[in-house]
Amino acid sequence: MEFTVKTKLDLSGFREVENACKALSKKVEVGILHDAEEAKIASLQHYGGTGVYQYGPFKGQEVDVPPRPFLSHAMDFYGKDILKQEAQKLERGFTAENAESILNETGKNLMYATQETIREYAGHQHAYPYNSERTVETKGKDSPLIDTGKMLSSIEYEVTE
Repeated sequence: MEFTVKTKLDLSGFREVENACKALSKKVEVGILHDAEEAKIASLQHYGGTGVYQYGPFKGQEVDVPPRPFLSHAMDFYGKDILKQEAQKLERGFTAENAESILNETGKNLMYATQETIREYAGHQHAYPYNSERTVETKGKDSPLIDTGKMLSSIEYEVTE
């Protein structure tokens, strides 16, 4: 079974982008789309729940993970501005070619915004739950959402049918 973590962005008020998606029968997906193991980790981090330490002195022990909804926050903090910029480009003239290009640009910018949100979590720039003392001891640092960097680098986008 394939496991993904992706997000939806409300297009209401951005008629040009919504029309481009409809005209091309396409959508933009952002998240962890092709790495099932990282998607499971991201889902636990995003929604919270019970996990199991995979290494370190507490390996095999359960841990309660607080929700750190990085995908939702990326869309909330950056999404509307990105959509506004791309909608303005479409207002200048809509063709299938420039619409496809703009949907790709939208996806790329939302991907970067999601990665930036993860970095902000790690740097405690938001009022999100810090790591527990056990997690800090296991990881050797207090950087929520970033351990090896694999989840961060697994964030991608696709323009799909």
